[in-house]
Amino acid sequence: MPLARQAMYNLGTQILVAPTWDKSENWLLSLRHIAREGGVFVVGSCMAINKMNDIPVHYEFRNYYQEGREWINTGNSCIINPKGEFTAGPVIMKEEILYSDIDLNEISSSKRMFDAAGHYSRPDVFELKIHKKT
Repeated sequence: MPLARQAMYNLGTQILVAPTWDKSENWLLSLRHIAREGGVFVVGSCMAINKMNDIPVHYEFRNYYQEGREWINTGNSCIINPKGEFTAGPVIMKEEILYSDIDLNEISSSKRMFDAAGHYSRPDVFELKIHKKT
């Protein structure tokens, strides 16, 4: 959703929280790209669900998953800095609370290289209108 991201960048977002069901390596690549593109810290939250431990036996949908499959979703929660580097995680196949020190000065230093809502935004060519309810 590039326009939604651009709207957040234009509004000065510093920390973007991205809850999802997607545990894939491609999603982690997307989160790293978003962090670099927006010059923002990204918190990716994806739950790890173990079929045997997290779904009680009496729930029928538990049987929808193939025999021998231990993990329904493996997680991949993480925290990423504006350079696109992991500062916590990714956490796979366990529940864990992630912590990371965030230095907001990293935002301005990353935006000196690339600022999608600033010197790279080309307001002479593009205009994005954001409809905000008051």
